[in-house]
Amino acid sequence: MPRETSGVAVRRWLDPLSTRLRELRLKYSRRLSGAGLSEAAAEAQPLAGLPEGAVFVSGGKLYRVVEAGGGASFARPWEGPRQEQVVLDPDSLAARFHPVIAYGEPLPEFEAKADLLDAEGRVLSFVFRQARDAERAGRIDEALSRRTGLRLQGVRTGLLGLTDGLHAYRLYVHAEPSSRLFEGINLPYRRQAIVLDAAEGPSYWDYLENHE
Repeated sequence: MPRETSGVAVRRWLDPLSTRLRELRLKYSRRLSGAGLSEAAAEAQPLAGLPEGAVFVSGGKLYRVVEAGGGASFARPWEGPRQEQVVLDPDSLAARFHPVIAYGEPLPEFEAKADLLDAEGRVLSFVFRQARDAERAGRIDEALSRRTGLRLQGVRTGLLGLTDGLHAYRLYVHAEPSSRLFEGINLPYRRQAIVLDAAEGPSYWDYLENHE
């Protein structure tokens, strides 16, 4: 359970993303539907037209498109050996020489910085047990935020943030949360932060478990 800290508002709230991301959460969140992530196959879409940098799920794993166009599109596992490259177009010449993943579930991207905030415009701060887990979650959020220009950076010891260089729009804590940990951090719109356990984060973080 999140603990209330001085100067920091604490509230248990599922991550309110853009409309498409909220729909994705309703579809896959174990906490809401109890169906887990197994429904992804039923919603599979052709992957050949995805742009470079897009992230998708297939076979319970995350992939990122590393090359698009030029006769074939290629993707690699989000985490794992770089040589595990797959082709997304089964009709391409490259499909003769590489494994093919033709269908999957693309993850919607954040269209604006404010999409990372909660419904009241507050910054979500997720608490992780390990620094590595905080960085892994931050990296996938960074990839889904590529249109916003946000970058994952170390804010201070024990704290990472998705920032535009001036304000932090999401925080990843891998230290004991306290009021002092958040002091002096510029938050958008002069709002407060909400401290949540990492288990309350976006449901697509669950896919990272399959890369352990």
